Amino acid sequence: MMIYVAAPLIACGMAIVVRSLFFSTNTRRPTKDPERALSLVQSFRIGIIGLCLAGVGFGLWFDLKSVLWLALIIGGEELLESTVIITALRHSPQATSLSVGEAT
Repeated sequence: MMIYVAAPLIACGMAIVVRSLFFSTNTRRPTKDPERALSLVQSFRIGIIGLCLAGVGFGLWFDLKSVLWLALIIGGEELLESTVIITALRHSPQATSLSVGEAT
């Protein structure tokens, strides 16, 4: 019965990871641009969500509760860290000057 829940979770998780990899390699900006760092951290966050979904799927498929809980805990912690980084990048002085169009 759990295979009907686990298989779509794994498939969706892997699709999200592939999307985040495509999104992170699609950034064509200079290496020191704060907006590039922001887009890389956002793609990292999307990838972590996908890996968390796939980990939950594997934990359900093989009935490994420890894998399920580890995927949820590690995914939640990385999600919190990346949210803090994204917030810091969005509210940095360079980001505010870039948003109004001033040169730095």
